[in-house]
Amino acid sequence: MGRLSTFRAPTATLWCLAEVTSTGDAELTANLRVVDHDGQTVALVEGMTARQASMREVAQEGVGLDDVLYRPEWVRTSLFEGPAPALPGVGDLAPGLRAELDEGRRTLAIDRCATGVAELNALTAGYIVSALRALGMRFETGERLTASLAVARHRRLAERLFAILAAEGVLAKDGDGWIVTRPPESADMRQASAAVRERYPEISAE
Repeated sequence: MGRLSTFRAPTATLWCLAEVTSTGDAELTANLRVVDHDGQTVALVEGMTARQASMREVAQEGVGLDDVLYRPEWVRTSLFEGPAPALPGVGDLAPGLRAELDEGRRTLAIDRCATGVAELNALTAGYIVSALRALGMRFETGERLTASLAVARHRRLAERLFAILAAEGVLAKDGDGWIVTRPPESADMRQASAAVRERYPEISAE
C-alpha cells in the first residue's frame, strides 16, 4: 500500500470503488476509494498491490498463511523536505499582530462604532416608555405599575421592561410592583434614532 488518507468518520453503510492502475502476470495495483451513502469520500487507499500466492508457496513446509500475506509497515515521514522551518516565538509575532489590530481599529472605526452603539442602546428606555404610553400608562410621579397588567404569557417581558426603566431611574421596585419615581421626557424616538445613525454612519447595520 502506497498511501492511506482519511477524510471523515465512517458511516454505517460504505461502498468501495476500485481503479486498477497496473497489472502483471500474478499481481495488480489499484487505488481504492471508500465512500459513504452521500457519495462523500471517507478514505482513499493509493497504490494497493495484491499478489497471487501459488499453491507451491502455500504448501511449503514451515510456511504459514501469514508468511504469504502483506502486512502494514508504517514509516514515519516529515511534512517538510529537509529540516523543518523554525516557527516564530510569541514575542516575534506580537509587534506584527499589534500593528494589524491598530490598522483594523482605524479602518473599521471601532471606537466610533462602540460609542454609536452605546448611544443607540440608550434609546431603549425611550422606546419602552413610548410603547407603554401607547397602552395608556401616564408615567406620573407615584403611579404604580404591575406586571399583572400584561397577559400571563407576557408578564416576564413586562418585568424585564420595568427593570430596564428602573436602571434609568424612571421606576423603583415597590413590593410586587413598580412605582414611577421620575417622569420620563417625551421624545420622538424615530427622530432620535435617525439622529444617532446620522452621527455614526458606521453603525448603519445595527
